[in-house]
Amino acid sequence: MKCVAVLVPLATLLVVSCNRPPTTAPALPAEHYIPDPNSVAFDIETIAAGNAATNWLASYSGGGKVARFRIEVGPAPSEVTGQANETQFTAGRGSLLAEPGSDATVFLADLAKALKAKSLPKHVQHLSSLAFDYVNLGEHESQAPNGNGGFFDVPMGNWSLMKVFVGKDGDCEFFLNMNPVIKKGRISMKDEDYGDCTVAALAKVL
Repeated sequence: MKCVAVLVPLATLLVVSCNRPPTTAPALPAEHYIPDPNSVAFDIETIAAGNAATNWLASYSGGGKVARFRIEVGPAPSEVTGQANETQFTAGRGSLLAEPGSDATVFLADLAKALKAKSLPKHVQHLSSLAFDYVNLGEHESQAPNGNGGFFDVPMGNWSLMKVFVGKDGDCEFFLNMNPVIKKGRISMKDEDYGDCTVAALAKVL
């Protein structure tokens, strides 16, 4: 009788456990690009590379013109300490690379408007590549729903955020954000004082 008394509760426990619905992690909300007036978005496709860098083929269509360029972001071997609350950020180097047949006329005009550049560059010396330094500001971020250009940790998203330094001695800054899931990249204004130098630098490879 003692055996029966032990086995019956165990059997009941097993039946209850088996009938309990499985728990699942809550699904992340579907992402879509949210435009803002100080950014220009473009399409990206991840491309294979024979090195440790991450590579994307970027394109921007507008006014019958298509701008094409590649973005290569190397690994971030170093850490830098943020000024606020000693936050640690990773830093590295990357490149923007020119693509044959690109016509960036409209792209540059839209960038100039979003970045508050006062004029478009003239007599541009075109380059095959433009190196840059970057600081990684966050991973798995989601866009602010109000269209102010901000990002949040919660809910999680698929945006990677970078601050990029170009120009002589890296004295020109802008934000470069990438989301390979929705296949969107974005160039955003860091400060309107950098508008002219950012557009001038990008015009060399776009």
